[in-house]
Amino acid sequence: MSNKLVGFVMLDGKTPEEGVPVVTGAKPIGRVTSARFSPTMGKGFGLAWVPVELAQDGAEIHIIMPCNSHAGVHSAHAAFLRPRWRTG
Repeated sequence: MSNKLVGFVMLDGKTPEEGVPVVTGAKPIGRVTSARFSPTMGKGFGLAWVPVELAQDGAEIHIIMPCNSHAGVHSAHAAFLRPRWRTG
């Protein structure tokens, strides 16, 4: 199975810890490499290794949070921030 590094945005206001697993059901399929909270977006975002099949813009993945609860996230290939110097 081949993996790909993808960006993600949390669906709630939580921010996962680095290294926590990305899962399908109870099966680990990847891991969070980095994550931060954006006060501007009011959401957590970060990067995670996931199988290539789930590395599509808008794909829903799940991350295990503290207390073993699952949080849904949307993967995103597009930039989180549109640079000011870009137009169009």
